[in-house]
Amino acid sequence: MRDREIKNRDMSRWNVLRFMLDPRFRRDPYPLYARLREWAPVHTAVVGATIISSHAAVMEALRHPHMSNSESHADFSYTAGRQGAGQLAEAPFRYLMNRGGGWQAEPRDAFIAMSRNFLTGIDAPHHTRLRGLVARAFTPRVIADATPVIEKIAHELIDQLEPRRSADLLSEYAYELPVRVICRMLGVPAEDFPVFHRWVVDIVARFDLAGLGSTRIARDSNTATKELTAYLLALADNRRAEPRDDLISRLVELADDGDALSEPELVSVVALLLAAGHETTANLIGTSAWHLSRNPGQLSDWKQQPDLRRNGVEELLRFDSSIQLMLRITTEACEIGGVEIARGRHVIMLLGAANRDPERFSDPDRLDLGRPGVQAISFGFGAHHCIGAALARAEGEIGLGVLYDRLPNLRPTVERPEWRPSIVFRGLKELPVRWD
Repeated sequence: MRDREIKNRDMSRWNVLRFMLDPRFRRDPYPLYARLREWAPVHTAVVGATIISSHAAVMEALRHPHMSNSESHADFSYTAGRQGAGQLAEAPFRYLMNRGGGWQAEPRDAFIAMSRNFLTGIDAPHHTRLRGLVARAFTPRVIADATPVIEKIAHELIDQLEPRRSADLLSEYAYELPVRVICRMLGVPAEDFPVFHRWVVDIVARFDLAGLGSTRIARDSNTATKELTAYLLALADNRRAEPRDDLISRLVELADDGDALSEPELVSVVALLLAAGHETTANLIGTSAWHLSRNPGQLSDWKQQPDLRRNGVEELLRFDSSIQLMLRITTEACEIGGVEIARGRHVIMLLGAANRDPERFSDPDRLDLGRPGVQAISFGFGAHHCIGAALARAEGEIGLGVLYDRLPNLRPTVERPEWRPSIVFRGLKELPVRWD
C-alpha cells in the first residue's frame, strides 16, 4: 500500500482491520504502522478491538496483569451492531484465539484439541506449570549443545545447493534448516524429516488469519495433527524403553516423574516448537537475505565482521519482525497508553510497528547491523516470551553466517518478490537466488 495513499486517508474513517487484510498492506505494512503511531498509538477499531502500535504501549500491554491469552475471557457482544460485524469482526478473533480453529471448527478437530495446551494460548496457573516443566528440558545448555548441530545442518544444505548455482532460498534452505534442527534435537530419524516437514507446513497454515474459513486448510491440518500425534506418541514409547540424549527423552522423563507432562501436553509442546520454530526462523533467514541484498553496505559488514552477527540478527528481527502481532484479551477494564479498554476486549499488539517506533529507535526505517542497544520485541515479553527464542536467534545467526560464508556472491534474481498472504507471520513466498 503506497505511503501517499495512507497519508491521504482520514484515519478516523478507517476500518484498520480491513486494511490489514489487504494484500497491498502485506507487501509493506510499515507506512500504515507509522500513520497509526502518529494518529492514535492506542486505537479502537470500527469492530471494537484495540490496536496498539507504539513501543511504549505495546510493552505496557505485554506487562499488564489484566491481559489474557485465553479466549475464555472474550466478550464478543461488543461487535454486535458495528460496521463490519460478523465475519470481519467476531470470526477472525475466534480464529486467531483458537489458533486457527475458526468459528466453524469441527467438535472433534484434532488441531483444536492439541491447541488447548499451546503455551501461546493459556494463562496461569496452567501456563506457569506447563512452561516450568518444558523449561527443565529446554535449557540453555540444550540450546548451546544445538549450536554445532545447526552449523552442521547448514553446511549439509549448502553442500547440496552449491553446485547448482541457483535455488529458491526459502523452500530449499530457510525452511529446511529449522525443521532438520528440531528433528535432530527431538531424536527423529533422518529418513522421517520429509514427512515432518509436510506435517509442519500443514499445521502452520492453520495459525494465520489468511486461511480464515478454508475447509482445505482445516482438513489438511487436522490430518497432519493426527499423524504427528501418532508418530510422537510412538516415539515417546520408544524412548521410555530406550532413553537417549535427545529432547523427546527429556520430555518423557518429565512425563514419568510426578507432576509432569501428560501425553496430550507433550504432543502440544512438541507441535508448537515445530510450528513456531519453523515459521519464525525460516522467515528470519529469508527476509533478512532480501533486506541485506537491498543494503549492500550492511551485507558487506555481515560478511566481513563475524563479531557483528549476533547484534545484527537482533537488528534484522527489529527491522522486519518475523511475527508481526500478538493478540490478548482483557480480563478486567484497564488503561493502556492513557486509553481505557473495557473488559473482554481483544487487544492487537503490533510488534512490527513497535520495532519501528522512532520514540524507541532512532532512524528506525534504516537497517543498521551495528545499532547499539537494539532489543527487538519480536518474540514477545514477560511470562509468554517465546520459549524457543534463543534457538531461533541461534539458527538465524548461524544460518545466515554459513550462507554468506559459503556463497558470498549470493543474490536475488527478482526485483519485487511476493510476500506471503499473512498478517501474523511476516515472510516471503519464495526468494529465487543465484551465486557464482
